[in-house]
Amino acid sequence: MFKFLIVIFILVLALIYFGNYLDYKKQRINKKEYDRRVRLFIALILIIIALLVWLKKR
Repeated sequence: MFKFLIVIFILVLALIYFGNYLDYKKQRINKKEYDRRVRLFIALILIIIALLVWLKKR
């Protein structure tokens, strides 16, 4: 069950990233906003990875 949730979560994150990319390509957001969103996205992924590692060690 836990692996299923991880796969769903990864798919949702991929869709969010793809949506940001499409917004940038269609010029709905500028380069600065796109870079900010990507940095926030990477930070979110690192926090989730750290949380998963911490949960597995418990």
